[in-house]
Amino acid sequence: RSCASTHRPPAFRWRGLTAAAAAGTEDTADSHPPSILLVSDLDGTMVGDDEATAAFTDYWLSRRAMAPGNAEDADDGSPSSSSLCYSTGRTLEQYLDLKGANAFLCEPDFLICAVGTRVYERVGEDGEWMEVGGWAAQLGDGWCTDAARESAEGLISLFGESRVHMRPPHEQNAHKVTCGVRSEIVDECCASVNQALARSQVKAKLVYSGSGDWKYLDILPARGGKLESLDFLRQRLGFSRANTITAGDSGNDIAMMEGDHCSIIVGNAQSDLTDWYAQRGAPNVVKAESSHARGILEGLHSFNLY
Repeated sequence: RSCASTHRPPAFRWRGLTAAAAAGTEDTADSHPPSILLVSDLDGTMVGDDEATAAFTDYWLSRRAMAPGNAEDADDGSPSSSSLCYSTGRTLEQYLDLKGANAFLCEPDFLICAVGTRVYERVGEDGEWMEVGGWAAQLGDGWCTDAARESAEGLISLFGESRVHMRPPHEQNAHKVTCGVRSEIVDECCASVNQALARSQVKAKLVYSGSGDWKYLDILPARGGKLESLDFLRQRLGFSRANTITAGDSGNDIAMMEGDHCSIIVGNAQSDLTDWYAQRGAPNVVKAESSHARGILEGLHSFNLY
């Protein structure tokens, strides 16, 4: 299956080294996997099944080992090696806690944190995480943190503390205001927040996700979000849309799957994402049968990448 999109990106053709190449009896110049930017959600996608996470890590490390030895870009200007990025609602500190508790999780090259409002790069021999300059500075146009927070707090007055609550301070930042709302009042909450923001002339977008009785409701700058941060990173690294793949399991992953690139919905995806997929039916989006990280591998296989 090729990865189709509006601009018809070419199908990927690599399926690993041939036996002759592995034995060293043929030229391996064309045996390297194509360089890709893989952007995956964390909770419920890359993590949630340790065996699946370990299987993905083995795959990705072998892919890195097969990359060309030089660090320079290819002749056509594309990167010579692949990059792995996790796009998550977690903060950097929460990611570090997760990584410390999960030995199976592959260390990525980049992190997009807090629902697309912060971008980090792993640098230096020690792999220290540094915020990528320039991204957060783009989010301020038309945005007001205080007005966004007031619109969220207004929901508590409107619906009561039993149905709406503000999330803890470590889940908030200057470009992200998050509250928890009962599932049955999500639409009403979104309408109320949108009205309040319109009165304040704040340019924002709302993202909700989660399963069960409660949903996360994130209020973000209009220029923020998972797709916008992904495109910022993709362009910074020099990857084409044809060589960019996203993977996710929930409603807050819809935004990054609406871009003109390949996407993978894992088999354990929540209903808000699967409903979107059923209505959209886009050929560049694959719905895997396998759950968690094995679903990512299944999707990569469908795009001739595994």
